[in-house]
Formats: sequence, structure tokens, C-alpha cells
Amino acid sequence: MKLPGFLTPLGLQLAGAALLLVVIISLAGGSHIFSPGPLSAVNQRGLVLGEVRSHAELRDNCTACHTAPWSSQSMNDLCIDCHTEIQAEQSDPASLHGVLKATDCRACHTEHRGPQGYLIQIEQREIDHNLFGFSLAAHQTTADGLPFACVDCHTESLTRFEPTRCETCHRNDEERFVTIHVGEYGADCRACHEGTDIFSKDRFDHNQLTYPLLGKHADARCVDCHVDVRNLAGFKDAPTDCAGCHEPDNPHPPTFGPDCARCHNTEGWETKIFDHNLSVYKLTGKHTQVECTQCHVNNIFRGTPTDCVSCHLQDDVHLGQFGTDCALCHTTETWERQAFEHTFPLDHGGLGTIACVTCHTTAGNFQAYTCSNCHTPEDIRRQHAFAEMMNTNITDCARCHATGQKTMRMH
Repeated sequence: MKLPGFLTPLGLQLAGAALLLVVIISLAGGSHIFSPGPLSAVNQRGLVLGEVRSHAELRDNCTACHTAPWSSQSMNDLCIDCHTEIQAEQSDPASLHGVLKATDCRACHTEHRGPQGYLIQIEQREIDHNLFGFSLAAHQTTADGLPFACVDCHTESLTRFEPTRCETCHRNDEERFVTIHVGEYGADCRACHEGTDIFSKDRFDHNQLTYPLLGKHADARCVDCHVDVRNLAGFKDAPTDCAGCHEPDNPHPPTFGPDCARCHNTEGWETKIFDHNLSVYKLTGKHTQVECTQCHVNNIFRGTPTDCVSCHLQDDVHLGQFGTDCALCHTTETWERQAFEHTFPLDHGGLGTIACVTCHTTAGNFQAYTCSNCHTPEDIRRQHAFAEMMNTNITDCARCHATGQKTMRMH
């Protein structure tokens, strides 16, 4: 049986010689024969990890990073043996490596690029920056129109961001605005801004919120209503009632209450929109020409009396003899008494017009009357003995003598 060429005595001898040559070269040149290139000597933070300052110090110790194919450990295991802070980050959902759920170190960190090689090799477009709570939607290009690079914001390390970087960068382009804005809302930009630029003039519309800005409110500055705000929650806590903002400027006494919108609207303080005819008491006739303070003394509105005598007692020429129900004879159109049709003749007796108080002796009650001031009770009983025997009320004279005549009116 003929053996394959590499198993012949000559083939085995050549294979042995080649293996011996590799061993000799390896011993003479160390591991450099297998290395794809020099290791990085860059150490930005200057820390000593695994007793070395940079990967370059491991150039003769490949096994510090590379494991044998049969080993139970992986290269990632060896990485975090030295970089213990990364191991801690992987279990912290708020950290860079925790957010990325990074487990394959070589996906972002590559070596053998030379002594000045930068170990972090990652493209901005490969990372979903929204995972870190800040969108890059409004940070596509710089003020010069160039695409943003990670180092434009992460000046020290990709794992860190200095909050003052926002202010520093934007001051170069909007010095006056940034000075005012930081003075009003503080320097922690990310407390309100999450990168989508939702507060820009071409995107933010306050009228789409639950409290639209109408009238004079449209001219107000944000800080006029959102005072001492330092985060988004602070904006949501702004008062939406009039008194919440305008109480320091309120010229009215407490009796007016806090509902400014009953009399004012957003077009201006001078606008009076209160419709008195929608209250408990409508203004008619001469009352429509009266100043508010004539009825609402000392600016007291609630509980103001609605009866005539409360306002007109001092004008009562009747001196109370007709009671307090002015509306029985007067209207709000004029003080002049309306024509009154008296069903009983006022010239009864032939001595001229009888004074009202002659018959109506009960002040303020014109339904009650008496005839006894002219006709004595004894005469009335004597002339109406039969009626009295029939239990008829002989004091209600007008019931039978509606015209004042002696003739009795039968019902």
C-alpha cells in the first residue's frame, strides 16, 4: 500500500524540520513573529491597571490578553480582570457599558495599531445615543456645518460628559442669549433639554398645551410665569390660575376673591367682561347707569342686599309710612309713581280725595284697610245686625260696598 506523500519518511522529516525552524525563530524573536502590529502606549487617564500603564508594556506577554483555544476563559474575561471598573459598569444600567449591555470588548476596542493607536474605534452612527437620554437629532452638524464627532462633546473620554460643555459650545454662537438663559434657568442644560430641540421657536407651541397663551399673555416672557425653574418638572408646576401670577399686582381687597376672570380677560386689565344680568340681581332701567361702588360699598360684592330700601332708605320721602316694598309703586325706570287705579272711590263721602292713611292704617300693608275711622264700629254693627247674625265679616266693607254706596253688592 502506497502512503500519501506527507506520511512518507521524507515528508515526515521535512515537517519536523519546519517545526524545529519555527521553534528556533520563536525563541530568538519572542512572540513578534505572530503579532499583527505594535500595541498602544496611549494612557489618557494615567492609571495603572494590571501592574502596567499601557498595553505596550504587554508586548512580550501575549497570554495577558489572548487565551488558548482550549481555555475556559475568553479574551473578554481577561479584559475585565484588569479593567475592573468596566465590570462594575456592566451591572449599572445608568453607566455607559451598562446602557450598551456591552459584553464583546473587541467590538469597540481594537489593538495592534501602533504606539499612538487610539483603542476606542467606534463610529457615532453605530451608537443609538437615545439610550443615554440625549438625542442627537438637533446635533447633526456644528455651527460651521461640519458633522459632529464624539470628541466635540466628550472632550476627555467617551465615558464622561462635562455638563458645562453645552454652555461653552453654545456661547461661541449665541453669547447674549446663553448669558440671559443661564441666568434665568441655570447652567444644567440637560435638566430641560434632551437633544430634540423641542423648545426651539419653530417647534414649540404653547397654545397646544392645556394653557394657551392668548391676548397679553402671548407677549409674556417664559420666565415671567416659570420663575426659578431648573428642570422640566418645574415648568409643569407653573400656576394656571390668575392669582398664581398676578396676586402681587392685585389692587382689589380680599373680598373680590381670586377669580379675576369674572371681570377681566387676557386682552388687558381694563377690559370689563362681567355681565351683571347673569347674577342674582339684574340691572335694569336707571340701575344700569349706577357705578359699582354705589351699591357695593367698600368693595364688598358677595352678600350685597338686593332689596330697594337697603340703598334708597335715605331717599324715602314717605318716611316709612308705606313700608319697605318700594316696588309696589315704583320701578327702576323712574321714581315717579305709576298710575294707580284704586277700585274704591277716593272721593267717598263728598269731602274730596281721602288720604291713604285714613283707610290704610297698617304701615306698608295696603291690602289691609279699615272704615272705622269714619264709620264707628257701633254704627256698623247696628246697621249690619242681620249680617253679623249670619257670621258675615262686617269689617270687610268693600266686599259688599265696592263703590262706596249704601247699596249692597250681592255675590
